[in-house]
Amino acid sequence: MFHADALRAVLQSLAALIPPLSSQVVSILTRRASDALQPVRSMPLQFRAMSNKRPPTEPSFFVVGVLRPVRAFFGLESGMGAGASLKEELMQPYAQDVFEAVVQKYIFYVTAMRKKEESLRKLKKGKKPAFSLFGGTPKEDDGRDEERIRQQMVLDVEAFGQDAETLGVDVQGSASFKSLHEMAIAPLNDGESAVITQKLILTALGRYIRTVMRTVASFSIPRFRHHEIFQYRPHVAQ
Repeated sequence: MFHADALRAVLQSLAALIPPLSSQVVSILTRRASDALQPVRSMPLQFRAMSNKRPPTEPSFFVVGVLRPVRAFFGLESGMGAGASLKEELMQPYAQDVFEAVVQKYIFYVTAMRKKEESLRKLKKGKKPAFSLFGGTPKEDDGRDEERIRQQMVLDVEAFGQDAETLGVDVQGSASFKSLHEMAIAPLNDGESAVITQKLILTALGRYIRTVMRTVASFSIPRFRHHEIFQYRPHVAQ
């Protein structure tokens, strides 16, 4: 009886470590995944500096790297990840949590980019039209650039969603991703774009709060069964 009680106490103490460790792992993976989104912020500048004005046909280079930290952690590419032995049990819920958090960062960047574009448009609005050396007026060139930026955002967001689905993420059921996709397809040069963006931001914020509440609740329940605790490697959070 004494040995059984002692073992039960040990198991309970180990189980108590799981929620904070899970939260820390997801936090680290989220931070690394979010870092890959940095190019979104400079997308308009890059497009306007390009001499090739053809419409984009494929996702940006950074998209494939957004969820790479999750793949690396669970050893999907090399089989050597710190969480490889936990893949069957934890990859899908971890990937879902990381995906939802990264979508919010994506929305933040797209929102900031749209606000900057709106300010730039207002600044140029009062200037006299001039002719461009490339065959059109600056206003026409700006319109073409804005459409190309929008097309690129749509390609990137859709590719990001498809990549997440390969990790078992319920992309179609994600309300936050739906908001992100709606922001991507909304025209940058639409006179009502600012109003549309504000509504989408408020909607996304409400969805984000609900997502955080669900995530916190999920971490309060151990994801492991007792016989699996001894397979857990504490160093995975490093």
